[in-house]
Amino acid sequence: LVKAAEGLSVDLKGVAGPAGAALDAAKPVVTSASAWAAAQGGEALAQYALLAGAALFVGPPALGVLAALTRGYAGDVAPIDALKASSKGAFLVDIRGDSEKEKAGVPDLPRARQYVPVDCPETPRELRGKLANAAETEARVAALLIAGLKAVGRKSEVMLMDGRGGRAKAVARALASLGFSRVFVVEGGYNAWKAAKLNTRLSSTAKYNVQVIAPSDAFLPGRRTVSGGGGGGTRALPPGRQ
Repeated sequence: LVKAAEGLSVDLKGVAGPAGAALDAAKPVVTSASAWAAAQGGEALAQYALLAGAALFVGPPALGVLAALTRGYAGDVAPIDALKASSKGAFLVDIRGDSEKEKAGVPDLPRARQYVPVDCPETPRELRGKLANAAETEARVAALLIAGLKAVGRKSEVMLMDGRGGRAKAVARALASLGFSRVFVVEGGYNAWKAAKLNTRLSSTAKYNVQVIAPSDAFLPGRRTVSGGGGGGTRALPPGRQ
């Protein structure tokens, strides 16, 4: 079982105690299934069959391993759970572009330093068509940017957030391939965060536009707006009273 897991780059050391004993007990039972699978589709199919058969005996712990193997990262979390995790030291990494953050806002966490905005560059349109898989390339670049952050280490718990929850999954898989074993994706992204009515704030990169409006005649030197009777009007002040 251990050899099969290693062949798929799955670490089963975390499945300890009764689950580990159950894995050993399951080995004789699933070996025959593995042999049949090998004859059908090769060694890789046999390894998957072996792990799947063992999961029937070890229950949730091994099923969690298999689920992580299928996803390529630790798992998905609801926005409220991401908020709770951030209060315990997890990092909420926002991979939306700066323009999107400025327009829609950003999560407002009780522990502000746990929010980490990362502006992941997009592939130029003229280059995008020349790449075999532009989306995967962008995900790997984003993963490298996150991996290079001083505050975030390979043992850190990382919650990835994008706009809707799709792009973050590819980045999570890329991060996992770099050795980050505790990477989660916020389900539904920032849209779901807002829908859950969790706190938000303006982005620190938000830009404010100042518009200069030409003054009206009422505010020109020597003129004053006066009112009386049934209405008001604008007239010049008498000489010497300006």
